[in-house]
Amino acid sequence: MNKDLIIKNAKEKFTGELLNIVLKQIDDYFELKDSKYQTKHNYKVNDKVILNKNNLLHGIGKHIDLIEMFAERGVTSPDFFDTGIDHAFCYTAAFWNVSGEITLQEYIENYSGIVAKVNDEYWQVPYKHLDEFVEILKDVDHWKWSAESSMEIRFMPSLAKNNNQIAFIVNTENELSQKIRKNSVFKEPFSKDYAYEFLTNKSNGKDKFIKEGFKEDFFLRADYLIFGLPVNTIEGILVGREVEKNQTHINTLKNLFPNCYICNLDGTVIAE
Repeated sequence: MNKDLIIKNAKEKFTGELLNIVLKQIDDYFELKDSKYQTKHNYKVNDKVILNKNNLLHGIGKHIDLIEMFAERGVTSPDFFDTGIDHAFCYTAAFWNVSGEITLQEYIENYSGIVAKVNDEYWQVPYKHLDEFVEILKDVDHWKWSAESSMEIRFMPSLAKNNNQIAFIVNTENELSQKIRKNSVFKEPFSKDYAYEFLTNKSNGKDKFIKEGFKEDFFLRADYLIFGLPVNTIEGILVGREVEKNQTHINTLKNLFPNCYICNLDGTVIAE
């Protein structure tokens, strides 16, 4: 990777103290990337994967063709490398965070359901639990409720959608990883004044963010890290059913990510 080009692109976008923050983030990324650090795991085939607060997940949507790029860069923002990217949040790498220890299976079931809004309160309804949710609402005073698929479903392999097939499970327990993770731009203590610099005009309406702040439910579950995290922080790869059944795809993933386990939508390791 051309670090000089990345820095040049950063200087074209940012100025002042925010530029210093971005440049430090890039330096920390390269220090971690070039170090001898490699996240490790002890999983064997048929083990159940357990997530904890040090884990972040990143789904690559339909872009299986870009897998070699992730093997080189890790999970990074394309804005530092290319121009004209059409997305809502720029110069950040998007991850889903984990609030506490949970099995990967339960985590997948949770986001494979729906996010309902009842009386301005968000409810996460797991996969196949809609009837239970409706029964609970019998005792809740409400006029109406609304629901939509979770944001995770739009990018991650899930039980509810077949077109997304690959996601990365990142481990941030390393000290440098923790430093990088602190610059999650839509979370405190990161300055909201600086956070607006990472919004594009496609960000579901910049005015809405400025007026309401970052209070949407998915912001609680998401981390948008400046620049991103290198490949040596990736501990595992989550695959959808189509990739799971294709041994050629599995072999390719193992060749590109030899230190990683591969697991399926049951949260079970299928290759180590």
